[in-house]
Amino acid sequence: MRGERLTVGLIETGLSVSGMTAVLTPLALWVAWSELVFYATLVIGGAAFLVFWFLAWMLSRLPHERPAAADPAGSELLHSRGVDWDALQEDDAATKRQQRSLRNEALRNLRLTLQTATLLILLGLTLLALAWRLAVHFL
Repeated sequence: MRGERLTVGLIETGLSVSGMTAVLTPLALWVAWSELVFYATLVIGGAAFLVFWFLAWMLSRLPHERPAAADPAGSELLHSRGVDWDALQEDDAATKRQQRSLRNEALRNLRLTLQTATLLILLGLTLLALAWRLAVHFL
């Protein structure tokens, strides 16, 4: 059991590393400064794709733990507890306050994100206009 978890952990680590390498390959190809670097990056990126594919295939071939068969009486008990829990959550004032607080926090985060995006867009347009103005003036 422990060895299987270690194997899955190593495979997932390999998937992460090879996936990041594969994702960064186009950027590295774009900035390659010589033909040798271009082909070396191309080979490394292609190998990363192949390693990712192979590790994903190996992960799919590992035996997965099967959940134990549920006891019908136990599942009904769990279902009734879930129904009771839902009713309790609908009536609880503290839960409603927490939900309202979470909603307000989410709206505050959305507003902050939109303000930041607007500021960055305006800053980018300002820099673009300044560069255009300098290019027209000096050229």
